[in-house]
Amino acid sequence: MPRCPLCRTPTELIKYEAVPVHSCGTCGGHWLTEVKLDAILRRREIDMPAPVKQKVVELAAEANSGQELLCLSCGTPMIKEPFKHWSDITLDRCRKCNGLWLDRHELEKCQVYWEYL
Repeated sequence: MPRCPLCRTPTELIKYEAVPVHSCGTCGGHWLTEVKLDAILRRREIDMPAPVKQKVVELAAEANSGQELLCLSCGTPMIKEPFKHWSDITLDRCRKCNGLWLDRHELEKCQVYWEYL
């Protein structure tokens, strides 16, 4: 099982919105491909109360790691880049295999931005 690039804990394969992703049970981050992220974003929630949306955005801002991470698949240093056209969501992407690391609550923040903003 791949290890979390942030805390080095073995990740666990889980289903998130029916999409298989690697998740770290220690730090709460997620490892997935852009195809899987797009599949998650296509599954729209019926309604999310405004306070819940705001809390998700706040939690994700607190959890964003500033350190350079190594890819779970190939060990290549990952680069920081904005999610789609929102510069306040920064994801870690592997330049070699294009895998994505999302820190705790960043996956949920991507969903909030995609669905509501």
